[in-house]
Amino acid sequence: YRKMLETRPIATKMATGSGLAFVGDVLAQVNEGATAESFDKRRTLVFTGIGVWWSGGFNHFWYNLLAARFPGTGIGALASKTLLTAGLGGSVYIPSVYLWTGTLYHGYSVRGAIDRLEDDYWETCTRMWAIWTPCNFMMFKVIPLKFQVPFISVVSLAWNVLLSLLCNGPGHEVDQCPVPSDVGLAPSDRAG
Repeated sequence: YRKMLETRPIATKMATGSGLAFVGDVLAQVNEGATAESFDKRRTLVFTGIGVWWSGGFNHFWYNLLAARFPGTGIGALASKTLLTAGLGGSVYIPSVYLWTGTLYHGYSVRGAIDRLEDDYWETCTRMWAIWTPCNFMMFKVIPLKFQVPFISVVSLAWNVLLSLLCNGPGHEVDQCPVPSDVGLAPSDRAG
């Protein structure tokens, strides 16, 4: 794996991100009680796509850009990397995931996905920042650059399974979830 990270970093990170997103959604659906008949292949495909384009692909370039612009692990570099990543999450990631899952999984029109994003935006961002900001800070502090995408992909796998446990167990309601269900990480409530 280390050799692949050195010789084919983008392909390796995209494969890692997509593979772990796939496993995370499968584990989440199993936890939700999915059977062979009820397993939602479309949902798994949509989340695997997020693993390819965001967790694996985009983050490779983003983390390399941050490392070049803010080298080291001093407090200034750590704060810059962490705050910029949090800002990017709110300004790019959340809208992208709402559009991706809203149109491809939930069956919303683009306008419908945007309307849902507008309704949930600040709540989703604040919950994302509360969880991911400390995680990113620690990653930038202790994880070497070439392992940051695999690390964040593993954390994303754990996050997806945790959301499934929190949102889909007996007695749990959608409004108890750390993120609104239409982000696509919570209960399956696809239209149609």
